Amino acid sequence: QHICIADTWIQRITSGQQLRDRDALRDFADDLKSCYECLNSMGYLKEIDTQCVTLKIVGKLPNYLRGRWLQFVQQHRRRLAAQKKIQR
Repeated sequence: QHICIADTWIQRITSGQQLRDRDALRDFADDLKSCYECLNSMGYLKEIDTQCVTLKIVGKLPNYLRGRWLQFVQQHRRRLAAQKKIQR
């Protein structure tokens, strides 16, 4: 039964059109938080920790937030690369 709940949440946060307005974005943020809390409590958090799910979630974001997400990822990768150089 838990896997059905997990699948339903994942479907809910990954399907649908790109978010166009503030209210839709707020509702999506609430859904993401509820999804995280539900899956975490059931031990199914790994189900959303995939590149495919992440890309679908980011694909729903408005363009300006996709850009900010991309900048964050690039900065994070640079920091990781710098840490690896220091450790050598």
